Amino acid sequence: MSIIGPANPLIRSLLPKAARAAALAGAAVLLLCGGLSSQPAAYSAPPKVNAWLEAKPVCVFPLDGTSATLLPPDRAGLIQSLDEGMKRLAVIPDQSKLVQTDETAYPALRTLRIDLSGSTEDADHMPPKLDWHFPPRDGVQVEKFEVIADPLLIRGAKVKYDLTATDAQLSFAHDRQDRPALLLTQAKSGHVEINANHGDVETLCLAAAKRFAGKYGFSVNAIKLKFSAPNDKTLLAEADVTLGGMGGHLDLTGQFVVTDDGIKTATGNASHLTCHGQGPGGIFLSSLLTGGLLAYDNISKPLVEFPFDHMTLRNAKFHVEGTPSEGNLHITADFGTDQK
Repeated sequence: MSIIGPANPLIRSLLPKAARAAALAGAAVLLLCGGLSSQPAAYSAPPKVNAWLEAKPVCVFPLDGTSATLLPPDRAGLIQSLDEGMKRLAVIPDQSKLVQTDETAYPALRTLRIDLSGSTEDADHMPPKLDWHFPPRDGVQVEKFEVIADPLLIRGAKVKYDLTATDAQLSFAHDRQDRPALLLTQAKSGHVEINANHGDVETLCLAAAKRFAGKYGFSVNAIKLKFSAPNDKTLLAEADVTLGGMGGHLDLTGQFVVTDDGIKTATGNASHLTCHGQGPGGIFLSSLLTGGLLAYDNISKPLVEFPFDHMTLRNAKFHVEGTPSEGNLHITADFGTDQK
């Protein structure tokens, strides 16, 4: 369950793509450095994302693909199917107690716990993309649903993750390879906590930067980050990006402020976005990226968008423990259908 998530599908041409991706990457750094009706007609494909981040990657739980049209028939079948299906999402340690639930009626469960601790997400193991031509159907109802990772390894970085939800609905869905999955579509209330130390945040951002750079013919050798949270709604970040190829550096800065009254969905505003280049490669790339960053400067959008907009994210908070150059990042938020 990747904290960074998939690339934005709305970006089309090379220059706008590079510029906007840089802006979105900056927003992701700021966020990460500091995420049923039985009638198919009730669902339609979610609209194009108008938020800084999508929640879909952390709401999808793959099932074993042997029965693509039917929900597992009983509790034991659900455990087995999740055990096998989640191996497509991450490399699971041997002897791991991945799925745990209690002896209750099915498909209405009292508890369901997925423990990804020690699992590894890499280029071959990541959340599947759903087929929205297959409308999600009734699946599993859980009084207390929990997903934990202590930690989850993502591209060599360790991220601690804890999601809990009450009265959760996990709908039966299909991915684009026609394999079954469960999709968290509703929850009365929920809470999520994400923790990563400074070095692991740098590792995540470097991996993302290298993937992006490789697509467009340049390379990134290193990233040095500084981030701080002057209050629990504001995150400040600076990135020194060392380039390969022509060489040089990119110096990026930004501020991300959350507007959140604990009732409506949290909104994020990116501002003070700057990009300065040093050396031949840095000067050239900054000339390409600056316009895209300016297009996102002082823009406010919902922080996170959930599938079908049945849930909202609220009470989002940042905390940085330590100095800007060595601090550890903590992000917490509430989500669900309840309005206080």
